[in-house]
Amino acid sequence: ILSMKCSIQSIGWREEHCDRLLEVVDIAHATTVHTFSFSKYIFRNELQTNQDFDIVIFLNSRFLSEVWLSLVEYKGRALRSSITVRNRALINEYLTGYLHHANY
Repeated sequence: ILSMKCSIQSIGWREEHCDRLLEVVDIAHATTVHTFSFSKYIFRNELQTNQDFDIVIFLNSRFLSEVWLSLVEYKGRALRSSITVRNRALINEYLTGYLHHANY
C-alpha cells in the first residue's frame, strides 16, 4: 500500500485522465476507511464476546493487510503460515456481518 500527497498538476496528469484519477483516489480512500472500520468491528465484537481475546496480536500491518484484501474480494494465494490462517479465520467470521451493516 502506497500513499503520496501532491497536486494533480505536479505529477503531470493530462486533463482528460483527471476524472479517472479522482475515481481511483475515491475507491482507495473508501477501501482504507472501511479497512479500519471493519477492524474496529472485529475487535469490538471479539472483546465483547471473548474474554480471552488478545487484541495485541492483531494490531499490526499484517492483519490490516488481510482485512484490506478481504474487502477487495481478493481470492488469496495458498496459505503459508499459521498467522495468515489465524488472521483470515477471524476476518471471515465477521466479514458477512460487516458488509451487511456497512452497506459496503
